[in-house]
Amino acid sequence: MKAFFLKLGVFVIAVVALMTLFMSQFGQYVDYFYGKFTTPAQHSLITGDSKSLSGLRPALFDEQLKGQFELPMFNYSFTMSQAVYGSCYLESIRRKLDPDTKNGLFILSVSPWMLSERPGDEVENGVFFESDMAPHNMRFPNMKPNPEYFLRNFNNFHFKAVFRQASRLHEDGWYEEHNVPNDERERAALHHHHEGLFRQQSKIWKPSGFRMQQLKKTVSFLKKHGTVVLLRMPSSANVNRIEDAYWQNFDSELQQVAKSGASYLNYAKSYQFPTFDGSHLDYDTATAFGKALCDTIRNFPSVKNKLPQS
Repeated sequence: MKAFFLKLGVFVIAVVALMTLFMSQFGQYVDYFYGKFTTPAQHSLITGDSKSLSGLRPALFDEQLKGQFELPMFNYSFTMSQAVYGSCYLESIRRKLDPDTKNGLFILSVSPWMLSERPGDEVENGVFFESDMAPHNMRFPNMKPNPEYFLRNFNNFHFKAVFRQASRLHEDGWYEEHNVPNDERERAALHHHHEGLFRQQSKIWKPSGFRMQQLKKTVSFLKKHGTVVLLRMPSSANVNRIEDAYWQNFDSELQQVAKSGASYLNYAKSYQFPTFDGSHLDYDTATAFGKALCDTIRNFPSVKNKLPQS
């Protein structure tokens, strides 16, 4: 029996070692989340869904806001499938944040969908659809290698992506998409697809007061460590109409949340930053938007007062 367990232990160690070696070489293509859990605790974070995951590039903030915050910035966004504000995401943010942070920058990308109750939620029983998915199921988000991720989230691995390399995750948590279409017909088809998706969601999901309260708690926690920004990123006119019909007083509720210690910046209808599919920005547009966002943050009174005098 001892020999069996010894062999089993050797086998497990060998598998973990091989996976670690493989992921160190190709992890940025195989799994778009794994790298977020192999970096140290961070001082400044971007949170949200795929809009911020691909649309907010940390390196741009590091360049534009150098010397004003505890940088570098880290993108701790995921996708709409698992990125929702609630007690689970708040706990994950707590674990990812360096507790000694005093002057961090925290950009929380928000949308009606990220604050909605979905099938699988039983708020009254403390049951949430996202609890078994990354990042919410990770107790140790700052380990390299991270065997916990292998065990809990192996189903996220897509080994064929090594050959396609259509997208990748950077070390700062930014997801770079290489397959953004330039053809207008392809973009129109993507717009139509996303609008249909949001219309369907609006029939099944519902605005969640609980998640809005958890967002407020997230702001209250992060404001102790620096500057908090609630950010509504650009969308298409059609997507905005769907969201406005779904949650009519969304902006006024966010303004109330912001009173707990954040600035609320609403760029949803800033059509000078066009999306390629109704929700997401391509590289050039994201760069222009990021610079405009940095200009706004740089001019916050609390930030301007920290600037060195020339």
